[in-house]
Amino acid sequence: DHRAPIGVDIQLPAKKLQDVREKFLSENEVKDSGNDMETLCIYWCAKEAIYKAHGGKGVSLKEDIHIQEFEKNDQGIVRGVLRNKPFVVHYSFYDHHVLTWSREA
Repeated sequence: DHRAPIGVDIQLPAKKLQDVREKFLSENEVKDSGNDMETLCIYWCAKEAIYKAHGGKGVSLKEDIHIQEFEKNDQGIVRGVLRNKPFVVHYSFYDHHVLTWSREA
């Protein structure tokens, strides 16, 4: 359905994300993001975009939404899953921010 809800998020990569990453990322996601602030921000924004596309009620970013490992580029696609529902998340960098938009796959 081309009218499936989309979720959008934009965020500036910032140190505060490192301070709270264990609250929203799985162990593998923390490991994959390493110390790269932009990669960490893509994970965060991807989860937020999926959360928003889903409607957000009763969803844990850490427990319910999982993002597959990816290689960071200037723009790209990451794949995520919300409780067995696949999502595609597009990302790009805009004015030093990470911009994501997501819809159910």
